[in-house]
Amino acid sequence: MPILRGPAGDQHCGWIDQAICPGQTLSRTQLTSCCIDNTDICMRTTIDIDDRLLAAARRRAAENGTTLTAFVEHALAASLARRPAAAKPYRLEWKTHHGRTLPGVDVTDRDRLLEQMEGRS
Repeated sequence: MPILRGPAGDQHCGWIDQAICPGQTLSRTQLTSCCIDNTDICMRTTIDIDDRLLAAARRRAAENGTTLTAFVEHALAASLARRPAAAKPYRLEWKTHHGRTLPGVDVTDRDRLLEQMEGRS
């Protein structure tokens, strides 16, 4: 939702215009009252952001000629809109080799088989 400016240059969310006051210009007092009365529509939230990340966001917002709020809203919306591609499930492919049993090897006798494999017999 784009940031809209009231007559005093104050910013507010576009939900107010669309949901409550379509086609009206709000004064700062009316805007404040509207936001207080409808906190479910226009709410401020405090979050902790790493100082370096906040500084980078402020720089990028300034580079783009927008407010920090608009930049963060856009970045958050873009992040939430992305859906990671479903990872292709791993499929194990068996490799089989056809061979023969050597003469004198009994595969049912484990101890004798290990002796032959280790060259002890």
